Amino acid sequence: MLNLKEIDYKEFKRDVYNNYAKLFAEEERQPLKILKKLFEEGNLKFVKIMDEEINVGFLIYVTTIHNPYIWLDYFAIYKEYQNQKYGTKAVQVFKTFFKDYDGIYGEIEKLGCGKTEEENNIREKRLKFWENLGLNS
Repeated sequence: MLNLKEIDYKEFKRDVYNNYAKLFAEEERQPLKILKKLFEEGNLKFVKIMDEEINVGFLIYVTTIHNPYIWLDYFAIYKEYQNQKYGTKAVQVFKTFFKDYDGIYGEIEKLGCGKTEEENNIREKRLKFWENLGLNS
């Protein structure tokens, strides 16, 4: 059974950060000190995506007081668990958890502007993933 487990900064740094750094190009990531600051201010949340006791990915989201929207800042399934429907299931659980909000925002990087062909392919794959879930651009 897939579930989302909110974690603190220490657990993020210990269990997730290395994968975050591997999965997102440097220009796409926030520095660790900025993530820590936002977490300590209470706006940014770290979440492990868990299949029973196995951590298969993570997401980072932002909420603010008096704002009826969620900002899904980072979302990733670890490479060894990709193409196994974990991403789809995680988004479904996430949407259910925040059903009382007016919407969830997210972004992908501009297509065709990556530094490498591999990065551009990843961006295309991200867009297709979100479109397949019925999310609008």
